[in-house]
Amino acid sequence: MDPIFGLHLQLDRQGPELLRLQLHRQLSQAIFEQRLKAGTLLPPSRELARQLGVSRNTVLQVYERLASEGLLQSKVGSGTQVCDIKGRFPSNAAPPDAGRWIRPLWKGMTPFDAQRVEPVRFDFALGRADVHSFPFDSWRRCVSRALRRFETQGLVTDRAGYPPLRELIASFVSQSRAVSCTAEGVLVCSGAQQAFNLIASCLVEPGRTLVAVEAPCYPMARRAFEAAGARIVEVPVDEEGLVVEALPAGVDLVYVTPSHQFPTTVAMSASRRLALLELARERDFLVVEDDYDAEFQLGGQPIDALQTLDRDGRVLYVGTFSKCMFGDLRLGFLIAPDWLLPSLVLARQVADMQGAIVTQVALADFIRQGALRRHVRAMRRHYQAKHDAVCAALAGSAHLKPVPLLAGVHMALAAKGKLDLRALAARAQQAGINLCHSSLFGDGADLLLLGLGPIALEQIPPAMAALEALASQ
Repeated sequence: MDPIFGLHLQLDRQGPELLRLQLHRQLSQAIFEQRLKAGTLLPPSRELARQLGVSRNTVLQVYERLASEGLLQSKVGSGTQVCDIKGRFPSNAAPPDAGRWIRPLWKGMTPFDAQRVEPVRFDFALGRADVHSFPFDSWRRCVSRALRRFETQGLVTDRAGYPPLRELIASFVSQSRAVSCTAEGVLVCSGAQQAFNLIASCLVEPGRTLVAVEAPCYPMARRAFEAAGARIVEVPVDEEGLVVEALPAGVDLVYVTPSHQFPTTVAMSASRRLALLELARERDFLVVEDDYDAEFQLGGQPIDALQTLDRDGRVLYVGTFSKCMFGDLRLGFLIAPDWLLPSLVLARQVADMQGAIVTQVALADFIRQGALRRHVRAMRRHYQAKHDAVCAALAGSAHLKPVPLLAGVHMALAAKGKLDLRALAARAQQAGINLCHSSLFGDGADLLLLGLGPIALEQIPPAMAALEALASQ
């Protein structure tokens, strides 16, 4: 029999209990258990009688009894609906013991959110792209074409992602980052975070796998490995990036952001990159390379990705479109060696079966027509101008100096002399300057962090003047 509001009513015509008593019992129980919630409209008596194969008079009798018991009410023109019985029939049932069921990890973890004070005068929030210059008209046309194809032809995708998009991603990263791969090595993900979760799902054995992360570190990548049960060890970062010689023996995975270390912004030197890959070969560990915004080179020689230098299939390369397009797109990719990709595809299927095919088709169209490359090229100049504006505004500062930056969409400020940057960040927040201190992401650095995405170029000089005034207090 068809369910009513997801409620299956089963009437036993062979049993000793009258049909109207069975119906009353099942409906009243559903109301008490809130499977039929307050305000839910019940079917008209004639319709319910037809569905159940009973007389209408049987249904009317049940409705009338439930109404007399305060469980239903009938209004002319509105039908019969469930009453709000909350508080009238208190339950003594105790909820399940959270201490027994929830893993200690989740009981001790809180959502990661950077503190923000309203109102914001100058917004230097991290992790947000500058969407004001994004070609939304072009993107809208791509989405419309993809929807029309979905409507008229249907769309079929591979478990690893829409095949033409995988081909275009391989071409895009080859040209923008010199990453060596084919379409067969690309797995389309729902953002970089899913890529970290898939890697952890496939490679972390709870309680045994040792994962090295940078200190300080991008917290959501670390949490993905922690949630999978990995043992975490922190490795310091200096002006050349991850201190490779500090990696402990027995490490299985190393998570790094070599092109634009998060959050300190330093780039890993060429000698460190080669040393990391050599050590990975000697000690038999894998490297997870998070290349989250390295498309935005800010002058100088392009920075080679670790994956470009890898000859042994030990680097898992994670990229995202949230920085070069916009965050709500929720599309990223993972480039993995042949021996690992099938397992990652299976893990992806378990996690969410497949990605949003319409969005993948639209993105393939956007890349194919050159819109993404034009946008990245324009935004590279735009972020360079913002970076230069910060440097120019602080050129005569007695308190703050920019940390040299080669790529990326956020920059860092260090102190000149003795200055409590953590206290300055707190004062800045109170004054409406939305920035943060590096301690939000762990120990090991003392920096102010400025996201270059949301702030308008013309707002940077007054923002830096306000920050300098706060530093002088």
